[in-house]
This record gives sequence, structure tokens and C-alpha cells, in this order.
Amino acid sequence: MRVNRENPRSRKRLLLIVSLIVVVVACAVAVTLVVLNGQREREETRAEYQTSVSAYRAAWENFQGDVEALGSLVEATPESAVAEAAQLEAAREALGKAEQLEERSMRDMDSLGDAEQMREELRSLHEAREAVDAAAARLREENERLVSAVAETEAVRKKEAEAAQKRAAEAEAEQQQAAAQGSGAVPSSCEELYSPAVRDALQAQGFVPTSGGRSGYPEVLTMDTPANQIAADRLAFQCGLAVEGAGGEALQTQVSIGLTPEERDHVVGVLAGEGLGCSALSGGTWCSSGGVSHFLRDGFWMATKWTYAPDGYTPLIAGAIWGE
Repeated sequence: MRVNRENPRSRKRLLLIVSLIVVVVACAVAVTLVVLNGQREREETRAEYQTSVSAYRAAWENFQGDVEALGSLVEATPESAVAEAAQLEAAREALGKAEQLEERSMRDMDSLGDAEQMREELRSLHEAREAVDAAAARLREENERLVSAVAETEAVRKKEAEAAQKRAAEAEAEQQQAAAQGSGAVPSSCEELYSPAVRDALQAQGFVPTSGGRSGYPEVLTMDTPANQIAADRLAFQCGLAVEGAGGEALQTQVSIGLTPEERDHVVGVLAGEGLGCSALSGGTWCSSGGVSHFLRDGFWMATKWTYAPDGYTPLIAGAIWGE
């Protein structure tokens, strides 16, 4: 009977002990889970923080490159330097802030406190990264604008240089032509052929200009058909002289302009072959014989036939044109 009365007490004590053990184990498990969760959360936050730091550093390096590029572009574009000074100063200020944030991101992770502090630091880093990205985007836009401006400026300068080079080439060609032709321009009319000085010299010998030569005059200059055709094709104008106070023309001159070197050489060869004496005159070739005179220089051909002629007619006009 005593054994039976003690069994309920033993069972109660046993149940109490078991219950206490269960509570202790449950508490231990709970504490362990809390600790593990805290560690896992901390590691996840740390990994996220490290990823953000790496992304931030990349953005910071890009930002720094953008600032340097902007500074180079401003220096390369002096006319826009004043306008871009404020933008460049803002970029440098943002770069200074970025450098401060960079120093903060390099701190030892273990120096941070709990996970909440890490989250706060992470939020600050995200904000800093967004600010850097925004500043970099603005600078990239500014870079593109400045690159376009520099390209346009270079295009304008290139066109101006090409135009200047073209003008210089034209001026040089004109100088060469002037050097080849002497001090005067090739005449394009009887008024220019008989300049005031030439008229005075002709009148001093009793000759005055007439209204012009006869049509068809080129055919009587030479028996060579190709030479006659050259004279007709290049014919510019015809002039005549009369003895003052007498009727009719005493002298006729035909001027052809634009002969090629080959055509000029052909005409000189024909004239020499027909028995005209040829010699140098005023930088060209003068061929003459009994009532006929031809003067050729470059693309200019002056052919003259006369019944009466003033002394030194061809040298007078050639000298007046080329100053030789």
C-alpha cells in the first residue's frame, strides 16, 4: 500500500522535471535561432553592403573620368570656357563629396554596430551613389554637347582653312599668270588693245583707230587651213587703223585668245615654214615679213596685215600689254 501511495508523487516530480527540461531546451533552441538569424541577417546585409560599395566605386571612377573629360573639353573650347565655368565648378564640388564618401566606404565592416546600423549606412551609401550617378549623367550630357560644339567648331575651322587655301591657290595662280603675262592684262577689245599711250604713239605717226576690221579677215593670214581654223575658233575681236585724213583702212589686226600650247606651237611652226622671220619679243614669239606680222604669247595671238603701218606697231602693243 505505501508503494502505491508514493507512485503518484514520483510521477508528478518526474513530469515536473521533464517539463523543466523541455522549457530549457525550447529556450535554448529559441535563443540559438535568434542568434543564427541575426548572424544570417548580418551576413546578408554585409554582402549587400559590399556589393553596393563595389557599384559605388565603379560609379565614382566613371564620375571622376567625366569630370576630367569635361575639364579637357572646356580647355579645348576657350570661347565656351566662361559659360561652362559654373558647370565645371559644380562638377569639382561633387567630386570632392564623392572622395569623402569613398573614404567612408573604405571603413572596416566590423567597426559597424548591429544590422540596423549597417542598414542605415547602406541607405546613406545608396543615396550617395544616386547622387554620383545623377551628377555623372549631367556631366555626360554636357560632354556630348561640348563634343558636338568642338566638332562644329573644327568643321567651321576646316572649311575656313580650305577656303583660305583655295584663295591662296587662286591668288598664286593669278600671280603666276600675271608673271607669265607681265604687268598688264590680256586685252579683250580694241579699246584695251589701243590703250591711251598706244593711241598717242599711233597718232604721233598719223594713224587713228577705225571701227573694226573686215569680216572673214582670218583666211588671208596664212595658207595653212588648221592655223586659219584656230584663228577663227579663238577669234576675240578685230581692229583697224587708217591714215589720218585718208579713206579706207591701212592696217587690220585680229586677236585670238585661248590657244593651247599645242595650238600656239603649231601656228609658230606654220608661220616659220611659210618664210616669216621669227624672234623673241616681250616674252613671246614675233613672226613678220612684208606686210604681215604675228605675235604669240601663251594663249594670245595677234595677227596683223597692212598696206601702210606705223613703225614698231607690234612691239609697241606687246610692250604696252606686258611692259617688256
